[in-house]
Amino acid sequence: APDESTQTQAQRDKPFQRRLSAILQAETEARQASTVLEKTLPKGHRNLAPAYVSLGRALMKNGKLAEAETYLRQGLDIHVKRSGSEDRSSAVAESSLGECLALQKRYAAAEPLLKHGYEVLQTNLGSQDWTTVESLKRLVSLYEKWTKPEEAASYRAKLQVAK
Repeated sequence: APDESTQTQAQRDKPFQRRLSAILQAETEARQASTVLEKTLPKGHRNLAPAYVSLGRALMKNGKLAEAETYLRQGLDIHVKRSGSEDRSSAVAESSLGECLALQKRYAAAEPLLKHGYEVLQTNLGSQDWTTVESLKRLVSLYEKWTKPEEAASYRAKLQVAK
């Protein structure tokens, strides 16, 4: 393989292009799945929740934050109505919605969602589970972006223990 100095820009961009293509494909597939489920299931059916959360996460990765927020809220609402707020699926949806709000710089609205989602995941899955670790990373990121270094350091320390 050529070293980095002899690679063309197109060669250096290939991994990025593949990742971008995969992200766009994930959004397309999540939209298709949600559409099929919406046509076949009654409104508010429990099986719509994970489809909405998946679509919301794909939209978030594509920078479509307002649309992502809508789907994440719908998914969270269904999860909470069907399984309660202390369920791990509800916590994943809650943490995802918190991440979306943080990306929109709506830090005060994101904080309680991210904190509660993390607490539920830690209780249900333990601090070593990758889902819990990812929710913890979202909290660290929130406090770093919100310029709250003490809070960021506190959760970063928990992250070091979890690794």
